[in-house]
Order: sequence, then structure tokens, then C-alpha cells
Amino acid sequence: MTSHDPGPYILRLNYVSGGNPHSMQASANAWSPPHSGFVNGSFVKNGGGDIDTLAALADLTDVLVPFWSSGTDFVSWQVFFKATPSDDPVPIAGGAFTAVTGTAASPFAETATMQTINMRTVDFNLMKVVMLDYAENVSFQKILVVPGTGALHDLFAYLTSADCFVVGRDGTPASQFISATKKLNDALRKTYRQA
Repeated sequence: MTSHDPGPYILRLNYVSGGNPHSMQASANAWSPPHSGFVNGSFVKNGGGDIDTLAALADLTDVLVPFWSSGTDFVSWQVFFKATPSDDPVPIAGGAFTAVTGTAASPFAETATMQTINMRTVDFNLMKVVMLDYAENVSFQKILVVPGTGALHDLFAYLTSADCFVVGRDGTPASQFISATKKLNDALRKTYRQA
């Protein structure tokens, strides 16, 4: 793939926040169907070696759920494959989450909110994590340095670790933090008002 096209393996996480369905999508290292020692299939970790699909998803959702309140449920996941950028993604695996719920307490705002975490990959291409209807407790100020503790710290530490299986669109892992921006998403606000 190129630095602008996801794949060839794409992970989609589906979640419901405040009754509103959303999806997150990320490029992933190679995925294999069930094989010796990996009854759920496996992803290749950034540091090499395989990790069970369900264990990999648990590791990822563990660092994501602190961004949402208990009103958010991660409901399902899918893995897609596309051989070339022009191909349509083909679903090759999927399943439901059981009791994967947000853990943020008493958010100041969580409807029509959007956070974008900008990073650079090992090959210096842009990598983003976009979160919709996330729980905001502090402020909408731009963050330019990863905090020493907390949800953002833990997410960035995981995405840059050898145990992670998520990569940028260029196929390389995250390596540098650029910023995290937070805002009210006007398109979502308009959609919610019309519903």
C-alpha cells in the first residue's frame, strides 16, 4: 500500500456512543486465519512474532476505552483484506465484543465531540487516530506533548510498542507524537439535531 491507502489488512472497530453508531479503522500487520496455537487467528506484532487475534484486540481496546464513558460500548470488529489500493476491501474475519465499555468518569462533554491524535510513523508519514463522541473532562486545548500519565500516554505507549499490531497506512508503526486536537464536531451536531 501507499502512505495514503489503508491496508492490505484493515481492522474496523464498531462502537455505539450515546446511541450513535461509529467505526474506527486502522491498518494492521498481516493477519492469519486459525493455525497451530492460535485458534482465533493471529496478527503479526510490530516487533515480530504472532499474537492471538482476541488478545490483540483486548490489548488495543484496553487503551481505547478510557477515552469514552460507560455509555459507550464496543460492539464488534472486522478484519478486511485488499491486495491493491484500487481493490475493494474483502471481509476475512470478525466477531462481537463482550462487555467492552468506556471507563471515563463524569465527562464534561461527550456528544458530537471529536479528538484527533496526530503522529508520525517510522517512515515519517502521517498517522491519525480519530475518536467521535469521546468523553472530554478537561478542556478543548490542543496537546503538543504526550502527558506523563493517563489515557493519551497509555495509547501512545501502546501504538509505539513492539507488542502492537496496528500500523500507519504506510505499513510502519507510530514513532513520534505530533499533537492531539479536540473539538465539537459541527457535522455530528447537525446530524444529531435532525435525528
